[in-house]
Amino acid sequence: MRPHGAISPGVVLVSLVAVSWAVGGDPGHAVSGPSPRAVQDLATTVWAGVYSEEQAARGEQVYRRRCRKCHRRDLSGDGALQGDGSEVVPSLVGFSFEQRWDGVTVADMFLTVSRAMPWDAPGTVSPQQNIDVVSYLLEMNGIPAGAAELPADTERLDRIGITAQPPG
Repeated sequence: MRPHGAISPGVVLVSLVAVSWAVGGDPGHAVSGPSPRAVQDLATTVWAGVYSEEQAARGEQVYRRRCRKCHRRDLSGDGALQGDGSEVVPSLVGFSFEQRWDGVTVADMFLTVSRAMPWDAPGTVSPQQNIDVVSYLLEMNGIPAGAAELPADTERLDRIGITAQPPG
């Protein structure tokens, strides 16, 4: 018997499958991003200031309305089971963020947020609001802002790599 609130291995597997499907992957295989070499070959990384402070501020407002109910005010998630018991609410900052997003592109994050969130109404947030939320998540993970805004254009976002640490 598991203690109250413990997560079964099946729940974790279902969560990985759901994320894989959400980003267009084969539900029978784990989600994977480009290899570290592929990220090095991209046009830039998030550390080049790829979003603006104004965009992150808009993203914070969307987060407060649409994301905070599950991921909490401090973005820490809670590890508790959601709704039908098939998902775990992950942290969106720190180690959890680095483990999930290091080595993939901003397009991968944007598509995941766009297709899978919010969990109770996936796909109901506009592309502009989703990319604003992505900007807010970057800001909250210590990635610096720049002058330009991230576009809600997956072709352009696919050229921006996410790395846990600044290059060099």
